[in-house]
Amino acid sequence: MKANEFYERVFKIGSPYKHQLEVWERLTNNEYPLLLKAPTGSGKTEAVLARSTKEFKRNSREIKEA
Repeated sequence: MKANEFYERVFKIGSPYKHQLEVWERLTNNEYPLLLKAPTGSGKTEAVLARSTKEFKRNSREIKEA
């Protein structure tokens, strides 16, 4: 699944910011370390969590309540 499609499905964001797409690509290519600097409210958290969330969902992981 591509970044745009994932953001639409999971975060209900129709058009991710450029920095969100760049983070997606860098994490996909295992480019570490990664420093993300962007204004408040610009989706930094989503940018970092998107790839982890995708892998979590792809591997059929789920969070179960105790």
